[in-house]
This record gives sequence, structure tokens and C-alpha cells, in this order.
Amino acid sequence: MKCIQKSIGVDVSKLKLDIFIKGQTVGNCDISKEVPNSPAGFRVIRDLAIKYGATVCCEPTGGYEHRLVEYMLGAKIPTAYTPGHLVRYYAKSQGKHYKNDKIDAKMIAEYAEHSELRLITPKDALVDRLCRKMRLYNSFIESCRKLSGLLESEYDPDSKKLLAHELKHSRQVAAKLLAECEEIVKSNPQLDNLVSRICMIKGVAMLTAISVISELPELGQLSDSKLFAMAGLAPLEKQSGNMEWQRKIYGGRKRVRNALYMSAISGIAYNPIFRAYYRRKRDEGHPAKWCIVPVMRKLLSLMNSIARKPEFTPIETPIVRRK
Repeated sequence: MKCIQKSIGVDVSKLKLDIFIKGQTVGNCDISKEVPNSPAGFRVIRDLAIKYGATVCCEPTGGYEHRLVEYMLGAKIPTAYTPGHLVRYYAKSQGKHYKNDKIDAKMIAEYAEHSELRLITPKDALVDRLCRKMRLYNSFIESCRKLSGLLESEYDPDSKKLLAHELKHSRQVAAKLLAECEEIVKSNPQLDNLVSRICMIKGVAMLTAISVISELPELGQLSDSKLFAMAGLAPLEKQSGNMEWQRKIYGGRKRVRNALYMSAISGIAYNPIFRAYYRRKRDEGHPAKWCIVPVMRKLLSLMNSIARKPEFTPIETPIVRRK
């Protein structure tokens, strides 16, 4: 991560891109443009980035930014994502509560120049593609759950036939998407090696490994504490004067947390290290549900060590500590 000195703020929408570049010298006017969200608009941004030696910064907007990011990476233009909610908080801290596309582009550029951002790499583009496939897979799995519930309670023969057909189709599509995710992983030796080594952890399967890697591309690049905060597993302190409330986890990336939760449950049952750690927390008097969260943090920390150190391999038995 690094602070970006010169940036092009890009507010992305379905049909257009709003661009803002701060004046490079005293007396120079800021540049504010509107270009189409198409290769023609991408070329304009590319030329400006080359001219000013700037980094292209945009917010993740649910998919409309993917073509722009892929084009910039192909042109070898430094590109970074700016978290949308943090940009809005920054705007409010500057007393700017109003909002439109031009203002958003300006706020993105200013936020990027005052914050540490991680540049997107070609590997991130592959992981981003994997992430989109996994989210689509999860959507069909959720659809299967709903259809199964409806099928179980339906009594009309025609409706049951229709639901059964839709359920079968959804399961086939989900299986195809999962197979495509596995193919994406296998197409990249580095990614394939990482997934294989994470699956060496007893209690972690391919689906969990792919889910965590796709939703948490920072794995192996940040400290454990920062990853805990990103995943919403960091116990947040709440204290004022003599009052201090119990710490709780909050926010973060829900899909990462869900994947880690299921693996933590499996690990407590089948992994002797996680089981011993969980029992130690229970012996300290903590509730059963509360003790799962430290196991999830330990699991994420182990994954981070595997991603950061190519020579690191998880052990299968707990280390006995001498008193």
C-alpha cells in the first residue's frame, strides 16, 4: 500500500464516466470531464494518465467498473480501488454533504491522494473474475435453498413439477459455475498452489479456500489484525470515561466470515489444533458461540501465513506447551 501523489478520480456509472484531475501546478485549473463508459472513454482516461503520470482511481460499483480496470491493466496504467463508504465519510469530513457524479469524482481523487491504497495487479484481475463467478454460484445456491423450501410445502402437482424443474436447473448451473471456478484456479499455478496448501488445513475444503481467496485478495499482503478488521472478526473497543462496553465484532466482508464460520465448525470437530484451542476458550468460561470467533481468527491467521510464506505448511497435531 502507498499514498498516491497524482490521481485521476473516476466516478463510474452504467453509461458514462466522470473524471476529475486536480490542477498539477499553482494557477492551473482542475480538469473535469464526462466520457462514455466504453473503449473510447477508456482511451481518454489512459491518455490523461500517461500525460500526467497519474493513477486511475475508481470505486467498486457492482460490475460497471470491470471493463475500465481491465483496459487500464492491459495498458499498464496504475489503477486502484477506493472504498465507496470511506470516500463518502471523507467528503462529509470536508463539510461536503451534497452529492453528484462530478463531486464524487473529485472526492475520489482527493481521498486517493490522502490515503494509502493498494494498486491492482494482473493477479487481482484474475481473482476478481473468480470472485464474480463465486458470487454467481452463491446466488444459485441460495436460489436452490428457496426452491427446496417451496417444493417441500407445495401440494399442487403442476406447481411441484415446475419447482422441481427449476431446482434441477439451478443445481446444474451451480455445479457448472463451481467447475469453472476450479478451472480458473488451475489455470494459474500460483493460485492453484495457494488453494492446495490452504486445503491442507484439516477442516478447510476447496470451496472455503476459493471463497476466502476471491473475497479477500489482500490475503498474504497485510497483517493479521488488518485482515481481521476486513473480515469483520476484530473485536471493536467501545469505551468512554469510566464506562467500557463488551467488545463485539461488526461489519466487514460477510462472505469471508460465512466461509470461515463453516470451516471453524468443521475444524472444531475434526482438527485437533482448533479443537484444543476451542476447548481452552470454553474452559476460560466463555459461551460456546463466542468461542467460535477466536477459532475463525486463528483459521484466517493460518491462511495468511500460508499465503505470505511459500515454505510454510500447517501441522496436524497441537504443540504441547511446557509450563
